[in-house]
Order: sequence, then structure tokens, then C-alpha cells
Amino acid sequence: MHELRGPAPVIREWEEDGFQIRGADLTSRPFWVTAAAVQGEAHRSLGRPCEDYFEVALRAGWLFAVVSDGAGSASQARIGARTLATVAVQALQDSAEQISLGDEAGFQSLVEGAILTARKTCVDSGPSPELNNYLATCVGVALHSDGGYFFHIGDGLAEAFTTTEQETASLQVSRPENGIYSNITYFFAMDTWREHLRIIRFGPTDAVLLMTDGVTSFAAPAGAAVRPAFARDLIEGLFGDTPHDENALAQTLLHPKARRYSQDDKTLLAIRVRR
Repeated sequence: MHELRGPAPVIREWEEDGFQIRGADLTSRPFWVTAAAVQGEAHRSLGRPCEDYFEVALRAGWLFAVVSDGAGSASQARIGARTLATVAVQALQDSAEQISLGDEAGFQSLVEGAILTARKTCVDSGPSPELNNYLATCVGVALHSDGGYFFHIGDGLAEAFTTTEQETASLQVSRPENGIYSNITYFFAMDTWREHLRIIRFGPTDAVLLMTDGVTSFAAPAGAAVRPAFARDLIEGLFGDTPHDENALAQTLLHPKARRYSQDDKTLLAIRVRR
């Protein structure tokens, strides 16, 4: 069993055409990760920072990642998204030796504990004592070479794929959950968060995509799954014979077509598993 934490991701922050971008790259066998969070047109025009956030870490043969979208209606949404992602990933990383693919209930308990810690951190350390000012979604994965778990609250999407030279096929998907209207969703800082926490187990996979709803608007417009052609082109482009980095991923999210679909912030975290 691995006892030490894996290498930390290389994080970069930059601007392009006035858009704030945060990107990351991490390679540690069997995992290869590329991520980017891009400020949306709406926030850029208002001079507001990106309210999406992602975090990724390794330990004991596991990779943990979260992408989070802060709710625009919440005054501390950016802090909520950042706190959830960083605290949840840290908590799972610290508990990596306790995680088993054969114990879903045990994993759910660890995730619930991580979310409770994130909620408490917001209230104890943030600028507001009110949890409803930190509303943010959660799209996360705990990934091992033998399979993994998605953990998910709200909209956004997570999907695992198998890949061959002929096709990229969906293995498992965690879909967005919305309320009675498509623009209503659920958040980790709500009182009812446990009712909306979904844990989904999946088997050995070759690739995983985590995304906020700014990306699902064009990558998975029906909310059912990522478009097969988009998944294939993205995975092959990022992790193929001529790999690309987080800058190339950011360019995908900044493409005029993506911006036409949504003016929201956009975060996409892609993982390749080489078993």
C-alpha cells in the first residue's frame, strides 16, 4: 500500500482576451489529469471573478477531484465553491486508506463527513456566518485503477468512459439534478443536502470527465450524457499521441461556440487512466 501522498498538481493562473483562467496538470501513473476553470462572459462583463473552482489530489493509489460551481445568487459563492472543493478533497485524501470499492456505505460516510467539514469551515472561517451565502454544487470522483465512485450534489455532470482505437464508450454517468425548473438546482450548503447527495460506483475505466453546468450546456446539452463525438475528440486531443495541456483545454472552453451556448463560468477536469 502507498503511504505517501502523490505529487501535487502544477497550477497556473493567467488571462486571455480579458478572461481569467485557472489551469492544472498532474501526471502520476496510472493517472494523467488536465483541468481548466474559465471565467464566463457574464462575470467578465461585470468585473466579477470566476465562481467555479476545482481541486485534485492523490494518495494511496487513489485520485480525488472535485469541481464546484458557486451559485450566482449567493454573496459568498466563490468562497463556497473553493472551500467545498479544497476541504472535501483534503478530507478524502486524509482518509484514503479507509476507502474500498467494496464498501459503498463506508465511502458515503466519508463524503458526508467531508461535506460537513466544508460547511463548518465556511461558517467558522468565512466572511458570513450564514451558510446560505456559500451555495455551491459538488461534482466529485474518487478514482482507483480498479474503478471508483462519483459523489454529486446539484447540476454539472460526471462521466466515466472506456476507450479503444475504434470508439469512446460511456461506462457510467452522474447526471445533473435540477428542481422543477431547469435553472434551479441543489447545493452543499442547503439544509437538505443529504437528500441530494448521490454516490455512484463504477468499474475499471479509461477516462473520466467532471464538468460544471457551463460546460454541460454545450458538451451534454440534453443533460443525459456527454456527446460521444465531444468526449472522443477531447480525450484523444488531451491524452493522445500528441498530448495537449490545460491551455488547450481552456481554449476549448473559450471557443466562441461554447460562449454562445452559455455565458456562465466553465470548468472541466479530465482524467486519463493508463492501467
